[in-house]
Amino acid sequence: MKWKWKRDPWLIAIFGIIGTKAFDYFTGIPIIKYIAEGLSFLLKWLLVFLTFNIQIWWLLIAIGIILGGKYLIYKYGIFKPEFYHYRSDKFFVLQWEWSWKKIDGKWQVYNLHAKCPKCNTRLVPIENKLSDLICSRCAYSNVNDYEDEPRRISNLIYDNLTRKNYTFEQ
Repeated sequence: MKWKWKRDPWLIAIFGIIGTKAFDYFTGIPIIKYIAEGLSFLLKWLLVFLTFNIQIWWLLIAIGIILGGKYLIYKYGIFKPEFYHYRSDKFFVLQWEWSWKKIDGKWQVYNLHAKCPKCNTRLVPIENKLSDLICSRCAYSNVNDYEDEPRRISNLIYDNLTRKNYTFEQ
């Protein structure tokens, strides 16, 4: 195996020190002294910071401000994406509504449900079939209408986001 002197950390350190000393000698500028003074200055300020007397109530106020700020950001959605208010749309015959939930760092459609076109009541599945929906109030039904399957509607929502083919009311 060929010895790679350019990647040897010991050799680089030795030549770095020799080169710095030679630069100091020939130019009269003490670089190592400046580096040592800088590190000494940082160490002194670090020790001052670490030995500073902190009152417990200062920490409690700081923790309260941080937690309060996080709550406000979560509650009022300062950092929500532009599509966050896109929560309803009409697909085929039915009006669909949903909310967004961040799961594993990705925004996903959550609580997807259809609304009755006659009375605007939430439709429920018939006998655990996701594509057959019925209205509890007026008995409207979309039996055998496979266009309105929730998985397909969810895919259409994501497709609208990709194409930026959506509108919403704020």
